[in-house]
Amino acid sequence: MQAYFEGRRELFEGLAIDKMETAWQRHPVIRLDMSTVKGGDYATIMATIDRMLRGLEARFGSDDRDATPGSRLQTLIDRAVAQTGKQAVVLVDEYDAPMLEVVDKPDELRRVCETMRELYIPLKARDADLRFVFLTGITKFSQLSIFSELNNLRNISMLADYAAICGITDDELHQQMAPDVNALAERLGITPSEAFSQLKAQFDGYHFCAESPDIYNPFSLLTALANGKIDSWWFGNGTPAGLLRLITGRNLDVADLTGVRAAESDFDAPAEQLDNTVALLYQSGYLTIKGYDRASELYELDVPNREVALGLNESLIGRCGRDAAVDYRSFRALFTNCFKAGDADGALTLLKSYLAGVPYDLSAKNEKAFQAALWHVFTLSDLSVSSEVRIAHGRIDAVVRVPGAQRSAQGIDTHDTSAGTIYVMEFKYNKSASEALSQIDAKDYTLPYTGFPGRVVKVGVSFDPEKRTIGDWVIAEA
Repeated sequence: MQAYFEGRRELFEGLAIDKMETAWQRHPVIRLDMSTVKGGDYATIMATIDRMLRGLEARFGSDDRDATPGSRLQTLIDRAVAQTGKQAVVLVDEYDAPMLEVVDKPDELRRVCETMRELYIPLKARDADLRFVFLTGITKFSQLSIFSELNNLRNISMLADYAAICGITDDELHQQMAPDVNALAERLGITPSEAFSQLKAQFDGYHFCAESPDIYNPFSLLTALANGKIDSWWFGNGTPAGLLRLITGRNLDVADLTGVRAAESDFDAPAEQLDNTVALLYQSGYLTIKGYDRASELYELDVPNREVALGLNESLIGRCGRDAAVDYRSFRALFTNCFKAGDADGALTLLKSYLAGVPYDLSAKNEKAFQAALWHVFTLSDLSVSSEVRIAHGRIDAVVRVPGAQRSAQGIDTHDTSAGTIYVMEFKYNKSASEALSQIDAKDYTLPYTGFPGRVVKVGVSFDPEKRTIGDWVIAEA
């Protein structure tokens, strides 16, 4: 937007806008990058904003009589228009960053909100001198607290026409970025199809309205393509410290983040409502829309993808201390390797020990929490997992696919080792693993996989609510 309004046509050669625009007028652009504002107190935040305004004043000029951020912005607009004879453009990156730095500190938050409200008053007062104003942010603050004077803003966050404005769609990745994905696949030693699948599981899954296409996290996707590695890139850089403190202080567990059903007003709510965890998680990208029921007007919210799930789990577990986070990463790697080696028994032994060691206030509290915990353990491993798989005979709790040359725990080749293994899994809460296995047999859950050339393995798992970990399990070849 900055380049467009500065008339830099050469940067748009070959793009659609190059043919659509004919005037390419140059407008003065005032850009406030609030993402640079860091600090856990009002004084530090205001010092950063002061430096930002001084940088713009060096370009457009200042007035010594200006005593507040708002009056300084008003002078910047006036001088920019006077110098160029053109309406000004104001772009604000991450307008909410100053508030999010102190979102868990009510007194500091109130002071920052008051100052930011004063800063933005000129966007209404100088409306006639402004060609275009655009603000981005991850979290919604009500017009009463920030934009009480600015009633000419239009919130486009959940409008279908703009659903893909802040990301890369699945179609764009396949059609326009295929050469980059092919290069990534070659570097990783996998097929392009496998690269697309891995990128989708890791970075896709965002939806910003009921009609939204699949959206990839652009920062993470482009970083993965540039670095030639599929990893977690966004979580460490994309979360303001205050917001992360607020989230991790809520004693959440994975069950609280799975299959949340909510009305739009529940998650498109102002961030000042600090008791609204769902709103904070949705607006900051940790939950996204996964479905919409028009009859009830309820949305289904869930964790977008593997990258976010990994980051959240490590953050929630990390509040128990550094050793807990190290143990978690070690467990995840060993758990994945056991399945890849064909040792499901070893993997479940590790899982039993790990869940038993999770602190009481973080471990599964009921059947839903147990199912969610298992789902996240499998999802966060480097395994291909499908949950609640619907077939003609019922619904399978989980299907785990392990590719490659698999061997049994004894090292003896079984079936076609190049095809890998499919694990058909049923989980039972406060019931025996034998009952779980009997359900697999009674409902013929393995029937859809009879043509699979590799191993098909049935796994029944029980959960012991007293010990808060898995109890027993039964593993049998199909």
